[in-house]
Amino acid sequence: MMDSLKLISADRKRVAPANQRAISFMDFEVSGVSLYSELVSRSYDYVSCLGWVGAEYELEARDRLMLKTPGEMSKGRVGLYVCPECVDPYCGAITTKIHEENGEIIWSELAYDNFMFEDPELFQFIILDGLGPFRFNKLKYFTLFSEL
Repeated sequence: MMDSLKLISADRKRVAPANQRAISFMDFEVSGVSLYSELVSRSYDYVSCLGWVGAEYELEARDRLMLKTPGEMSKGRVGLYVCPECVDPYCGAITTKIHEENGEIIWSELAYDNFMFEDPELFQFIILDGLGPFRFNKLKYFTLFSEL
């Protein structure tokens, strides 16, 4: 079954500490469900890579989402949600594998990805169970991101 994908306006839900930045951003809504809300319910404090960072970064993010350039995270994965304070991947990110198959774009193995530590024993990579894989119509997918 094909999933639908929309970009919707969202605001960061700050809890603590009080000095966290308030951010409005574009969230990924998959088949009517906000992925940001799902991440918050799992205690992840990351915001999407779109709608708040700046034109150059967002063009790069769009190119990665559209498979024009390789993912910036470990093993070529694409960062969907990034640190809301500095966008630095060393703070960790929510990432996915993106590939094309039979007229579909597939996001699979959504995970918390933190390669902050050079020591492989400290590397953190946690698959987010029950989140994806998501299958999108290729034409609708590319149209959505082309309009950014």
